[in-house]
Amino acid sequence: MKLAVKLLLAFAAVAAFSASVTGLFAYRVAADRIPDALRQPGMFRGERLLPDADPRADAPAAPPARGAGPGPRTPETALGLADEGREVLLANLRRANLQAGVVALLAALAVGGGVAVGLTRPLAQLTRATRRYGAGEREARARLEGGDEIAALGRAFDATADRLQAEVDRKERFTSDVAHELRTPLSVLRGELEAIQDGLMEADPERIEALLAQVGLLERLVHDLRTLTRAEARDLALATAPLDVAALAGDVVTTFRPAAHRADVALDVVTPDGAAFVDGDADRLRQVIGNLLDNALRHAPAGGTVRTTVGHGAGSHGPEVHLRVEDDGAGLPEGLEAEVFDRFVRGDTARGRDAGGSGLGLAIVKALVTLHGGTVDAGRSPLGGARFEVRLPTVDSAP
Repeated sequence: MKLAVKLLLAFAAVAAFSASVTGLFAYRVAADRIPDALRQPGMFRGERLLPDADPRADAPAAPPARGAGPGPRTPETALGLADEGREVLLANLRRANLQAGVVALLAALAVGGGVAVGLTRPLAQLTRATRRYGAGEREARARLEGGDEIAALGRAFDATADRLQAEVDRKERFTSDVAHELRTPLSVLRGELEAIQDGLMEADPERIEALLAQVGLLERLVHDLRTLTRAEARDLALATAPLDVAALAGDVVTTFRPAAHRADVALDVVTPDGAAFVDGDADRLRQVIGNLLDNALRHAPAGGTVRTTVGHGAGSHGPEVHLRVEDDGAGLPEGLEAEVFDRFVRGDTARGRDAGGSGLGLAIVKALVTLHGGTVDAGRSPLGGARFEVRLPTVDSAP
């Protein structure tokens, strides 16, 4: 229940109770005390006798004879209270109102105290949790229950603290992963160079080429880290323009055909709907398709197939262009579909650093697709391996 509704109901209950108590006491005074008080002598003004009145107060008046004139006049009691009667009436009414006011005040204090305790207890709990969190206890949570605004505020605090903690954990894990990724090629370089320096190895062309490969891995890792960090921070400028994703995918597949030939993997491009235009950055979308193809080639076995499909589809916010890259390899490990786009997540050795990957390709794909207002997910392909599907908002055609 909303806080405003609670307060309104509490005030309405106090007002209704006060009115009921006041009416009850007034009714009891009017029904019991006042009549008894008014029966006392001297409460009303004195009597006066009209002319021809019978002086005997207790003598019953004889009814007038038929056809006779008016009989004797009866006493007439003057209407109105005497001074003493008014004082008695007012005193009883004041006493009744005072009693009603005291009861209503006690009821208001009871209801108001209950409402105040109900409001201050969750506020105090939230204050304690906030102070603990500010003092460095990152596990502190308010954990308020209910449906009013204070409970909603407590849940918002808990959710914010959870997100901040997840972000801290992610950054700590990222720092550890970066250190781990850099440590191996640096250790290889150091060991090889020290061996050459000590004369244990010769600096022949083959050895120099191996060292340059490690330097190239470091260079790719640093470049990918910079791209990913800027993309996630939305600090990466996009030179957007209407472009045909089907044609772009065909161009990227062509550049990968020599690598696919060496790996004995067939590359297929399927565009059943023809041209598929989106408003995007050609270089960044080329990087997206290239990273997906590179990942698929690492998964596909010798003699396997990597298929790229571009077509139209319906999305929750309108028509979309769907880009799907799939292979017939072993597929994603169970439960890795949601984590495969995290940094340095490797499902198997095919994505290891020994094969030349930085472990950031799919994370870059997700960041760049998000910058374009699209989505990407992973799953199992009908070919038997992994499936990665990018969805981007479509535009009608090129300008």
